[in-house]
Amino acid sequence: MRDQSYGKPPAYASLLAGLFLCLFLLAAPSSRAEEETADCAVRGAALSEAAATFTEGFRSFSQHDSGAFLGDVTVYDMADQPHTLFPLLEGRYTLINLWATWCAPCRKELPSLVSLETMRGGEDFDVLFVSMEYPDDAAALSESMARRGIKGIMPYYVTDYDIWQSVQAFGLPVTLLVDPEGQIVDTMEGDAVWDSPAALAFLEEATGRSAEEACP
Repeated sequence: MRDQSYGKPPAYASLLAGLFLCLFLLAAPSSRAEEETADCAVRGAALSEAAATFTEGFRSFSQHDSGAFLGDVTVYDMADQPHTLFPLLEGRYTLINLWATWCAPCRKELPSLVSLETMRGGEDFDVLFVSMEYPDDAAALSESMARRGIKGIMPYYVTDYDIWQSVQAFGLPVTLLVDPEGQIVDTMEGDAVWDSPAALAFLEEATGRSAEEACP
């Protein structure tokens, strides 16, 4: 009688093949995870490099581990109504631009700040314009803006020096990155192109969103 097992692989060979297949399938996700981690590191490094390039362009750039609290500062809207800053800042990162109509570098960067506000403004980020020319009232500020062709923003203004004492900066423009608790994170003196890729990379890194977006 012919042995019917002739020509069939031994049972242990099938067992080994199945084992190798299982090991391959288990290793594949790990390899993919390693590739994603490597890609994440590359993207994170690119963000850091772009952010560093952006900050080098300022006249002065300062980071603060525990910056001044701006929540108590009073600003006035274009209806001459007073507002304490904190309710305007609470719960989101805010870029506060200190500017004046007579300041040429301020006027130069305003369009890019307006563009940034359009691109990134929302529940977790906002841009706030605060005039530092101490106008008598909103009408005087509006007249000054119209005279210099400044459009597209709805600024606030101040009537005292409280915000300067908190910022301790010299000259305009000055831009402050303020955290959701109302504390200054970064102080930047000088103008910039705020809707550039480098500026966006800086903001992603500074607000802590770079890790989430670069490494989903």
